Amino acid sequence: MPSFLYYTDLNDLNYHLKSLDFDNAEFQIRSDKALEIVYRINVGENQVPPSKDT
Repeated sequence: MPSFLYYTDLNDLNYHLKSLDFDNAEFQIRSDKALEIVYRINVGENQVPPSKDT
């Protein structure tokens, strides 16, 4: 498995991920953090705005 596949190399200070939701804020994924993939299923056909999503 390649090094730094799931987290940022701590020596690479210029590597950032841009968020599309939070005013293009930049994030670094460090080895002490975890990521989670969440899938949604639309059952009731009502849209949930991001401000009411938890």
